[in-house]
Amino acid sequence: LGCFDAEEEAAKAYDKMMLWCELHNTAAVKGGITNFDASEYETDLPFLQACTQDELIEALRSKGRKQAAQRMMRQKREATHGTTDEEGLSGSVATAE
Repeated sequence: LGCFDAEEEAAKAYDKMMLWCELHNTAAVKGGITNFDASEYETDLPFLQACTQDELIEALRSKGRKQAAQRMMRQKREATHGTTDEEGLSGSVATAE
């Protein structure tokens, strides 16, 4: 589903896909297990109900790409100012598939 800077973001992307599958009765997904309580996604439900699976995947991947671009810009800026990896440039990335 994309690459995210934090495990929590990857887990939320997975949750949104599970909720989409449940809302659209796909692949016998009923009562799918999510990482966070489904009530956290109440504001996302109208979008999840209205969008296609492809639209959801694109939205989630777009968010991951945006995070990656911001991370690269931050790393460039910090490299220009002499910041080292030990001072906060850890490049960990969490993924949700």
